[in-house]
Amino acid sequence: MRSNHRQARVQIIVALAVWAIGSFPQPSDAQWVQEDKITVVGGMPGDALGRHAALSGGVLIATAPMAEGPPAPRAYLFQVADGLQLHELTIEVEEEFEELHSVDIDGHHAVLGTVVDPDSAVNGAVYVFDVMEGQELARITHRDVAGLMPYSDFGVDLDLAEESLVVGAPFDAEGRTGAAYVFDATGRMVHRLTVPEAECDDRVGFSVAADRGIALIGAPHDDDACPANPDCESGAAYVFDLASGLLLLKLTASDVAPGDRFGWDVAMSGRIGIVGATGNDEMGSNSGAVYAFDLVTGEQLFKLTANDGAEGDRFGTGVAMSGSVAVIQARFKTYIFDVVSRIQLFGIEESLSYDSFDIDGDRVIVGASDVDDLRGAIYVFERTCFDLTGDASVGPADLAGLLEAWGPCEACPADVTRDGTVDFGDLLGLLSWWGPCPQPGACCLPGGTCVPAKMTGGLDCVEQSGTYQGDDSVCDDVRCE
Repeated sequence: MRSNHRQARVQIIVALAVWAIGSFPQPSDAQWVQEDKITVVGGMPGDALGRHAALSGGVLIATAPMAEGPPAPRAYLFQVADGLQLHELTIEVEEEFEELHSVDIDGHHAVLGTVVDPDSAVNGAVYVFDVMEGQELARITHRDVAGLMPYSDFGVDLDLAEESLVVGAPFDAEGRTGAAYVFDATGRMVHRLTVPEAECDDRVGFSVAADRGIALIGAPHDDDACPANPDCESGAAYVFDLASGLLLLKLTASDVAPGDRFGWDVAMSGRIGIVGATGNDEMGSNSGAVYAFDLVTGEQLFKLTANDGAEGDRFGTGVAMSGSVAVIQARFKTYIFDVVSRIQLFGIEESLSYDSFDIDGDRVIVGASDVDDLRGAIYVFERTCFDLTGDASVGPADLAGLLEAWGPCEACPADVTRDGTVDFGDLLGLLSWWGPCPQPGACCLPGGTCVPAKMTGGLDCVEQSGTYQGDDSVCDDVRCE
């Protein structure tokens, strides 16, 4: 009898699978799955882990700004593959009301930025830690930054790339025009990045990004689109050379309009940069948009909006990028886009309050500080082709393997959702990949040489200062200039 029941159930599942193969759209949200939920060992209610987070090379850093001390404030380093807690990073703050506000990690270094009560003339600070040992290597305070003015909001945003650290100070300089500062890995100041034409309250340095010797700096309150209106806030972004500190380009949107706040957040990977414009009105008032640029030529490449964008979404509130894949935050959702094909790959519904996110290769982390009685957590998502047989495609043999494992199944390859059960969630994940798995595409290297990339998403291509041509592209069909 049980055998008959199981056979009938399998027949129903197969029938549903056959229907879904023909009707399931690609690419699908099911191609990205939650792999893990990372929490602090001994975490307490109210810690708010994940308020700020960053990811690089299999290690993530996340703040727990509300954790009670002593000492406090604090952050944690985790190994992403297994959630292992590596180090607790603690800061002995120098100023009253000093709070963690920004983090980043790259290679052997992690950095934490703090801000101070805006009513105080004292600025925040930046703390540099060794990732392997969890020890503080350097701290940069307002006393170490030549020319930094009071009330500058130093530390509100920062980015660490190779051996360069860029820190925003959007209320610095005369008239609060804003600036950004460049430091080396020891904390020594190298450059102060300013815009000669900046005007009062432009807020240069409100957002910062750096990669491959270039810095991208947002100024969302720039008024160039309507200079007669001091409240225009159309926005701008600037490209600087990190070695010399020279201003290279000014970027604005081709359809710039008052209130767009272009430059609210910025990100880059190689020569491609993306800029959030949270006040753009294409899909309704303040629906938001993100623009992609070639940071060498300054050319606007395209404009991204959410498939389900609506009034008040503020799409582009946060942006991150790795290779050809971008993560974009809106008010109620976090999206993943392929910036080569411009296809929306994934949407994480914000049933939780997602405070932070980052991407590295085919892995995305999302911080949610309000879960589990405000203990907070980091959710890890990965994009992995549902190929159970190892033949670089998803087909009948993979479907048969999933059906064979149907039901409770700890650590099964078919349990792609990692919930201990092979069920319809896993079935939809498999069906979303039906057919050949994406393959690393062509990479145009400097000088015009085309070589095959080694990773989907093209992160290895970008690391060679190349331009990725998209998954499944081949050099025979590509013209590199």
